[in-house]
Amino acid sequence: THNPFWSRYSRNLWLIVGIIASVLTCALITEVPFMQHQFKTERVPILYVLPAFGFGLLMFIMDELRKLYIRRNPGCWLEHIAW
Repeated sequence: THNPFWSRYSRNLWLIVGIIASVLTCALITEVPFMQHQFKTERVPILYVLPAFGFGLLMFIMDELRKLYIRRNPGCWLEHIAW
């Protein structure tokens, strides 16, 4: 119900700008050699990045299943504790 692109009342394009800026800042600090030297950082090994993607995907799937359950069972216990 809160689509940042097409919603009539909750349109927030700054949300997308903020997400892009955060990702670019992280990539800049960890991937560009000059910035690595300035901030004393190193590249993040893929071994440490993949679990974050996995947990993010798991959280997304669990949230979608929660919403599906609530839509199919209005007034259920999960609806009462979720909102």
